[in-house]
Formats: sequence, structure tokens, C-alpha cells
Amino acid sequence: MGEVIIEFERDCLIAILNSYHETDIAEKAKSATTSDLKKIGVNAAKYLGKYSLIDKMIAYGAVEFFEGSARDLRRKKRDLSRFPIHEESAADDSSEKELNLLFSKIMINK
Repeated sequence: MGEVIIEFERDCLIAILNSYHETDIAEKAKSATTSDLKKIGVNAAKYLGKYSLIDKMIAYGAVEFFEGSARDLRRKKRDLSRFPIHEESAADDSSEKELNLLFSKIMINK
């Protein structure tokens, strides 16, 4: 069996990091290369089974990648108000569709 990786797009990573108030790392993630995203995905896969939320695994993987070691996230729970939802979609209840679209870009590959 090959290496397990969680794949995601840069915009998804940035939104996840911001939701855990990891703004410094989110800023660094803006310039992450495709190779960096893959390494973060490998880091994130190490947390499979430890956390029930895949976005939390991705946040931990990014912290480990950018800081060189693991540490607790600044928030234990997500602050969903920090996801990039447009005001008009929040008003007409399509914000859930936007979140689903954002998270539909995440895949676990073996």
C-alpha cells in the first residue's frame, strides 16, 4: 500500500486555517506550491483516526509543515464565521452550499 495523502486546494487550506484562527499560517499558505500542499496532505493523513473532522487534520498538517513541529491549534473548534461566505448567500441560506463546495475539493488517496 502506498502513502496516504489528503488532497485539497489552496483556497480550502487557507479557509480551514482561518477558521482555527491560524492567520499567520494561512498567510504563508497563500504562496504554498503544489509540492508543499502534497507534503501538508501527507502530514494531515497522520492524524486520521485521531480527529473526526478532516479540516482539523489538514490544519494540524499545515501547522506541522510551516512551523516544523506539531502543536495545538489556536482554537479547538472552528469559527465558521471566518469561512469565505458571501453576505448574499448567508442571507438566502445558500451558505451551506458554499461550504459544501469548498469541502468537496478534499480527497483522501492511498
